[in-house]
Amino acid sequence: MDKNIDNIITESKRLEYDALYSFKGHFNAAVFWDKVHLWLGCTIAITSVFAGSIIFSDAQPNWDIFAAIMALGSGILAAVSTFLEPQTKANAFRKAGADYKHLRDQARVLYGIKSGSGIDVGCLITELESLQTHSHQLSKDSPAIPKWAYLAAREGIKDGEATYDSE
Repeated sequence: MDKNIDNIITESKRLEYDALYSFKGHFNAAVFWDKVHLWLGCTIAITSVFAGSIIFSDAQPNWDIFAAIMALGSGILAAVSTFLEPQTKANAFRKAGADYKHLRDQARVLYGIKSGSGIDVGCLITELESLQTHSHQLSKDSPAIPKWAYLAAREGIKDGEATYDSE
């Protein structure tokens, strides 16, 4: 096989490898922020309902303090939720993960199909350069993967979560 084709395959596999870790890390972070959003939202709803029901009930007089504490807690959690914007973060990580997954798939097609199809080496090099440019742009535009999400991705990949072997 042509040395240039071998180099294109090697570089495409590197792109695939990097994109694999990036997409899994981003998806792990998205799941985390989805859980934060759900936890905050449910907690706000529950504490608000309890505070309101206590206020409008004929409960003991000292329950007013409990209702005030719950209402204050709901307000604090709502402020934290507004500040953290967990759903926005989840969506950003999910989009980045999908973009990296697409990049990984394109790299796989380049080395697995196109490099052996007789396409001109110059065209393959151009396509590889385009994928590398896309990878660099994704790195600039995507949120940084938290270390714990990267480590979870690495562990999942090691455990075979990203393999396509049929059983």
